[in-house]
Amino acid sequence: MGDSFKLKWLKVKVATDTPDVENVNVELSSIYEYSYENGLKCKICAACSSFKTNTANEYATGKRWEAWELDYCKRHLLSCIHAKNVQSLCNQKHGISVKSLLTEKLADRKACLDHAKRLQTNEEQIRILMDNILLAINMNTSMLSVPTIHDQIGKFVSLPDSWRSKKYTFEFVAA
Repeated sequence: MGDSFKLKWLKVKVATDTPDVENVNVELSSIYEYSYENGLKCKICAACSSFKTNTANEYATGKRWEAWELDYCKRHLLSCIHAKNVQSLCNQKHGISVKSLLTEKLADRKACLDHAKRLQTNEEQIRILMDNILLAINMNTSMLSVPTIHDQIGKFVSLPDSWRSKKYTFEFVAA
Protein backbone atom coordinates (compact mmCIF):
# COMPACT_ATOMS: atom_id res chain seq x y z
CA MET A 1 0.00 0.00 0.00
CA GLY A 2 1.49 3.36 -1.00
CA ASP A 3 1.20 6.91 0.20
CA SER A 4 -2.33 8.19 -0.48
CA PHE A 5 -1.71 11.94 -0.11
CA LYS A 6 -3.27 13.95 -2.96
CA LEU A 7 -1.41 17.03 -4.14
CA LYS A 8 -4.73 18.72 -5.06
CA TRP A 9 -5.41 19.00 -1.30
CA LEU A 10 -2.70 21.67 -1.11
CA LYS A 11 -4.99 23.93 -3.19
CA VAL A 12 -7.81 23.71 -0.63
CA LYS A 13 -8.46 26.96 1.26
CA VAL A 14 -8.94 26.90 5.02
CA ALA A 15 -9.53 29.55 7.66
CA THR A 16 -6.67 29.48 10.16
CA ASP A 17 -4.27 31.66 12.10
CA THR A 18 -0.90 32.47 10.60
CA PRO A 19 2.06 34.23 12.21
CA ASP A 20 1.05 37.36 10.28
CA VAL A 21 -2.76 37.39 10.48
CA GLU A 22 -5.40 35.74 12.66
CA ASN A 23 -8.27 33.80 11.07
CA VAL A 24 -7.38 34.25 7.43
CA ASN A 25 -8.30 32.08 4.43
CA VAL A 26 -5.17 30.50 2.99
CA GLU A 27 -4.34 27.62 0.71
CA LEU A 28 -2.85 24.63 2.46
CA SER A 29 0.17 24.99 0.15
CA SER A 30 1.14 28.14 2.06
CA ILE A 31 1.33 26.09 5.27
CA TYR A 32 2.39 22.64 4.07
CA GLU A 33 4.90 21.22 1.64
CA TYR A 34 4.76 17.65 0.44
CA SER A 35 7.21 15.26 -1.11
CA TYR A 36 6.95 11.51 -1.47
CA GLU A 37 10.34 11.05 0.20
CA ASN A 38 9.76 13.30 3.23
CA GLY A 39 5.99 13.21 3.57
CA LEU A 40 3.87 16.21 4.63
CA LYS A 41 5.74 18.97 6.42
CA CYS A 42 4.20 21.96 8.17
CA LYS A 43 6.31 25.00 7.30
CA ILE A 44 5.33 26.81 10.52
CA CYS A 45 6.20 23.89 12.80
CA ALA A 46 9.42 23.26 10.87
CA ALA A 47 10.44 26.91 11.32
CA CYS A 48 9.85 26.65 15.07
CA SER A 49 11.73 23.36 15.38
CA SER A 50 14.85 25.13 14.14
CA PHE A 51 15.03 27.29 17.30
CA LYS A 52 13.46 25.04 19.94
CA THR A 53 12.93 21.39 20.67
CA ASN A 54 9.83 20.17 18.93
CA THR A 55 10.19 16.41 19.08
CA ALA A 56 6.51 15.62 19.62
CA ASN A 57 5.50 17.15 16.31
CA GLU A 58 5.87 14.81 13.34
CA TYR A 59 4.66 17.56 11.01
CA ALA A 60 7.83 19.56 11.75
CA THR A 61 10.06 16.91 10.20
CA GLY A 62 7.65 15.38 7.71
CA LYS A 63 4.74 13.05 8.45
CA ARG A 64 4.30 9.91 6.40
CA TRP A 65 0.99 8.07 6.35
CA GLU A 66 -0.48 5.36 4.20
CA ALA A 67 -4.15 6.30 4.48
CA TRP A 68 -4.21 10.10 4.25
CA GLU A 69 -7.37 12.13 4.51
CA LEU A 70 -7.72 15.86 3.97
CA ASP A 71 -9.12 16.12 7.49
CA TYR A 72 -5.70 15.18 8.94
CA CYS A 73 -4.19 18.34 7.48
CA LYS A 74 -6.99 20.46 8.90
CA ARG A 75 -6.78 18.76 12.31
CA HIS A 76 -3.10 19.58 12.62
CA LEU A 77 -3.95 23.28 12.19
CA LEU A 78 -6.17 23.02 15.29
CA SER A 79 -3.62 21.14 17.40
CA CYS A 80 -2.03 22.73 20.47
CA ILE A 81 1.48 22.21 19.13
CA HIS A 82 0.70 24.02 15.89
CA ALA A 83 -1.10 26.86 17.72
CA LYS A 84 1.90 27.36 20.03
CA ASN A 85 4.23 27.43 17.04
CA VAL A 86 2.06 30.02 15.29
CA GLN A 87 2.12 32.12 18.48
CA SER A 88 5.90 31.76 18.78
CA LEU A 89 6.47 32.95 15.22
CA CYS A 90 3.98 35.79 15.71
CA ASN A 91 5.82 36.89 18.86
CA GLN A 92 9.11 36.75 17.00
CA LYS A 93 7.82 38.80 14.08
CA HIS A 94 6.21 41.43 16.29
CA GLY A 95 9.15 41.88 18.65
CA ILE A 96 7.82 40.11 21.71
CA SER A 97 11.03 38.50 22.77
CA VAL A 98 12.98 37.36 25.78
CA LYS A 99 14.42 40.87 26.04
CA SER A 100 10.97 42.37 26.59
CA LEU A 101 10.19 39.71 29.18
CA LEU A 102 13.46 40.35 31.00
CA THR A 103 12.92 44.11 31.07
CA GLU A 104 9.33 43.81 32.31
CA LYS A 105 8.75 45.56 35.64
CA LEU A 106 7.83 43.43 38.64
CA ALA A 107 4.60 45.37 39.24
CA ASP A 108 3.52 44.84 35.61
CA ARG A 109 4.28 41.13 35.85
CA LYS A 110 2.32 40.79 39.10
CA ALA A 111 -0.62 42.66 37.56
CA CYS A 112 -0.54 40.33 34.56
CA LEU A 113 -0.45 37.23 36.77
CA ASP A 114 -3.26 38.58 38.99
CA HIS A 115 -5.39 39.23 35.90
CA ALA A 116 -4.74 35.71 34.58
CA LYS A 117 -5.64 34.26 37.99
CA ARG A 118 -8.92 36.22 38.09
CA LEU A 119 -9.84 34.81 34.68
CA GLN A 120 -9.51 31.25 35.97
CA THR A 121 -12.71 29.71 37.22
CA ASN A 122 -13.20 26.99 39.80
CA GLU A 123 -16.21 24.87 40.62
CA GLU A 124 -17.21 26.89 43.70
CA GLN A 125 -17.24 30.15 41.74
CA ILE A 126 -19.51 28.65 39.08
CA ARG A 127 -21.82 27.40 41.83
CA ILE A 128 -22.01 30.94 43.26
CA LEU A 129 -22.85 32.36 39.84
CA MET A 130 -25.62 29.78 39.37
CA ASP A 131 -26.96 30.45 42.87
CA ASN A 132 -27.20 34.14 41.95
CA ILE A 133 -29.27 33.22 38.90
CA LEU A 134 -31.56 31.03 40.99
CA LEU A 135 -31.89 33.89 43.48
CA ALA A 136 -33.06 36.21 40.68
CA ILE A 137 -35.56 33.57 39.52
CA ASN A 138 -36.88 33.06 43.08
CA MET A 139 -37.20 36.81 43.54
CA ASN A 140 -39.07 36.93 40.20
CA THR A 141 -36.76 39.63 38.85
CA SER A 142 -35.39 40.19 35.38
CA MET A 143 -32.37 38.18 34.27
CA LEU A 144 -30.78 41.55 33.50
CA SER A 145 -30.51 42.08 37.27
CA VAL A 146 -28.16 39.10 37.67
CA PRO A 147 -24.99 41.15 36.89
CA THR A 148 -25.97 43.50 39.73
CA ILE A 149 -26.32 40.53 42.07
CA HIS A 150 -22.93 39.23 40.88
CA ASP A 151 -21.36 42.62 41.59
CA GLN A 152 -22.83 42.69 45.09
CA ILE A 153 -21.77 39.12 45.91
CA GLY A 154 -18.35 39.83 44.38
CA LYS A 155 -17.67 42.25 47.22
CA PHE A 156 -17.66 39.34 49.67
CA VAL A 157 -16.39 36.33 47.69
CA SER A 158 -13.99 35.83 44.82
CA LEU A 159 -15.68 35.69 41.43
CA PRO A 160 -13.83 35.25 38.14
CA ASP A 161 -13.58 38.33 35.92
CA SER A 162 -14.57 36.17 32.97
CA TRP A 163 -18.21 35.92 34.09
CA ARG A 164 -18.87 39.28 32.46
CA SER A 165 -17.79 38.00 29.07
CA LYS A 166 -19.82 34.80 29.34
CA LYS A 167 -23.56 34.52 29.16
CA TYR A 168 -23.89 32.25 32.19
CA THR A 169 -27.28 33.65 33.08
CA PHE A 170 -29.12 32.94 29.86
CA GLU A 171 -27.25 29.66 29.16
CA PHE A 172 -28.13 28.37 32.62
CA VAL A 173 -31.79 29.40 32.38
CA ALA A 174 -32.03 27.88 28.90
CA ALA A 175 -30.65 24.59 30.21
